[in-house]
Order: sequence, then structure tokens, then C-alpha cells
Amino acid sequence: MNKQEFLAILRANLYGMDVNTVKDILYDYEEHFRIGLENNKTEEEISKALGNPVQIANAYKADNFIKKAEISPRPYNMFKAVLAGIGLGLFNLAFVVGLYAGIIGVVIGLGGMSLGISFAGIVMIINAFFALPYVSIPFNLSIGLGKLACFISGIGLLSLGLLLLILTVFISRLILQVTISYIKANVELVKKAGN
Repeated sequence: MNKQEFLAILRANLYGMDVNTVKDILYDYEEHFRIGLENNKTEEEISKALGNPVQIANAYKADNFIKKAEISPRPYNMFKAVLAGIGLGLFNLAFVVGLYAGIIGVVIGLGGMSLGISFAGIVMIINAFFALPYVSIPFNLSIGLGKLACFISGIGLLSLGLLLLILTVFISRLILQVTISYIKANVELVKKAGN
């Protein structure tokens, strides 16, 4: 493919990015062609050495989404960064997505479990003072010791639930950091292949 075709494909696939950023990227690749032509290479040889313009554009987009996700780690930004990273290779689609989905499922399950345990603890604490309808506690609440045991068990469950919730948040942040690092490594691989 010649210089014009290469740059047109690159420009088309950079759609949606900041206009000035696109201009800078296109300028860099025009420079690659200029330097290559000065070294007596053909436009076809230069474009072949640079790599696939679609993959190059995907790498730049992924890099852009990663920066947004690092600045504002909201689920939407992370989702776009992960999708952009997936677009960088078939290996990501075949292997990493399944693994990533499994890990996210476990984290969501852990979060749900922590909320359920916390809720059970709150119900037991309330039930120690007020007899709640439809709540069956295995302690004899007519005895003062039963109410105390119910209250202490409720505090224990609430504490366990909150600890699991803190663990879930910690694991989620760790997954966020690993995901961003993995996508960055993919972006760098694609960029290096193009240079």
C-alpha cells in the first residue's frame, strides 16, 4: 500500500480521537515516509515496515482510553479501555476475555456475598432488640443470654461482611491496575511493531 492509502486508513481508524492528537499522529507517520523515501525505500516497503494501520490506530485509541481510565477509573472508562485492548489481538479475544470475565464474576459474587452477610448481621442486631416477623434465629430469645448471643452474632456477621466488602474493593483496584498494565503492554507491542 502506498503512503496515501496508509495515511487514509490510519486517519479513518483514528476517528473519535482529539483532532490535534490525530494531526500529531499523522504527522509522525508522514515523517516515517519522508525519512524512508530519503533512504531510497519505496512507499510500499515503508508501509509494510510500519505495520497494519488499523492495528496502529487501535493501539493509539487503547492508549487514549487507558489514560482516561487512569484519570477517572469509572466502569465506563474501564470498559472502553478493555474493549480497545481486546481489539489489539486475537489472543486477547480468545484467552484473556474468558479469564477476565471469570475474575470479574468472582469479584461480583464476593461483593454480593459481603452485602448479604452484612445484611444478615444487621437483621440479627435488630432482632436482638425487636422481634421481627418472618425472621427465625436459632437462639431462644426469651432468655436474656439468647438476645446477647444474637446481638454478638449480628455484630460478628456485620464485621465479617464489612471486611469482605473492603477486600472486594481492594481486589477490584488490583484488577484495575493489572488490567491497565496489561493493556499498556499490548499497546506498546503494537506500537513497537509499527516502528
